[in-house]
Amino acid sequence: MGSSPEEQEEEGYFKNWDDADLIRCGALHTNIYSYPTLNNPIHPLFTNFTVPPGDDYTLISELFPSLRLATLLLQSSGLPWLSEFFISDIFSPLYPGFDHLLKTPTVITRHHSASWATPQQKYEWINSTHHILLSSAFFLPDEIQWRLDPDILSRHGWVGYTARHQHFSSSGLNISLNDHPDCVLQSDKSTISLLKKTSRCMTILIMREYALHLRYLSTGSEEWLFTAFMCACTLLHEIGHLVYWKDFRAINKKMTEPYFGDDLEMELGDSFVSSIFGGWCPVPIENRFGFTNEGGRFRGGLGWRQFLRWGAGGKRPRWRVGYSVRVDYIAALFDIQNWRNYETCPELLIRPWTLPESCSKSTTIIPGVTEAGLHASAALPDYEDDKDGNCVWKRRPAADFRIPLYRDLVVVSPEAANDYRLRAMCPPEPEARDPTIKLSRIQIIKQEMEMGGGDMIFWIDGKRVDEESDGVRSNAQFSI
Repeated sequence: MGSSPEEQEEEGYFKNWDDADLIRCGALHTNIYSYPTLNNPIHPLFTNFTVPPGDDYTLISELFPSLRLATLLLQSSGLPWLSEFFISDIFSPLYPGFDHLLKTPTVITRHHSASWATPQQKYEWINSTHHILLSSAFFLPDEIQWRLDPDILSRHGWVGYTARHQHFSSSGLNISLNDHPDCVLQSDKSTISLLKKTSRCMTILIMREYALHLRYLSTGSEEWLFTAFMCACTLLHEIGHLVYWKDFRAINKKMTEPYFGDDLEMELGDSFVSSIFGGWCPVPIENRFGFTNEGGRFRGGLGWRQFLRWGAGGKRPRWRVGYSVRVDYIAALFDIQNWRNYETCPELLIRPWTLPESCSKSTTIIPGVTEAGLHASAALPDYEDDKDGNCVWKRRPAADFRIPLYRDLVVVSPEAANDYRLRAMCPPEPEARDPTIKLSRIQIIKQEMEMGGGDMIFWIDGKRVDEESDGVRSNAQFSI
């Protein structure tokens, strides 16, 4: 039975990308050639890059334009989102989003959108975060290692991955096992006892194909621009994960992350990127969830994928709306003169100016945008048939969705249903509290962890696990 017009409007409808529309709207085959002119310093967060033993170390230099763009995007538009992890101690039992069962936050509450937040407070939060990220209070150069990895794309279909501890390689290893809480806890204890660190040493893997393609593509060509832009977005995506997992206390039985604000998806990396681009995440048009058959190529263009929030309808639509990314938009981001021109209001340069704000809040395609010839559009299914013929939501490993059902049209798989029974469906967002003591998260870590005799005492899901307990001996499997 077909849906009524009202239901179609509410649910959306399927629409695939059309190559003719992509070309007409300046998203593909534009013949644009724009040599990058960015010359700004690279943020210290991105400076500790390495390659696997025996690999070509000079590949790292191919990433410099992307590293410079990621720096500008982070400093110009990313600080409000990042500051929410430093304004209050998110691991304190008094934190509004704290889950007393998991002993980790379930949601990161937004101080910037609180009714009591003044412009002066917001300025101070952003300014403090800027200095924290540049200081040794947050990290030392050897604590965050970026590595060009030859395997994560071919093995997993990923372009980046934030490992929960350092000295990690995807070669021959099961990432889910390597980042099991048992392994992470053992690594944490070693870091504390051997290196005397107060926060995690972590490795972030970036697909090696980024550097290879940037080396062999013509610099400034259309596909080069696609690749360099997506590399910058991948770097920022991983920072969204890093800012949470850097804390030793970020550990629970499922290694799940909190939701951010009113996000419907549990995906801090996408949340951070979408906050920079006004509610959108750039993805390759060929395949939204991986493109291993293309060897990590972006030949088919890029699309803006809608990142869903509770405030935009409070439900998960069957179809995820997307609009094409214009090539001239990307080219403008790699021109240093544009950054100088928009120095006082960089959002006008960063956010896709040809997409009205209403597009990011609507779960259906807005016809006027495509009719104007500025963007091609698509509405792609957010569900799929499983091996038993059931219709289930597409979901990433360990990434929950706040709304498990959409009417009776799509059901949740038993595995996903178990996740929701375990965690319960998260409410929209608790009200952020005005912090009475303005200390960074790094400064108050010791107030929430017990340090004694050089040994760390861990609290996991309400259970105390210390150096001498059976739960953390090298060969033991403890229950959390």
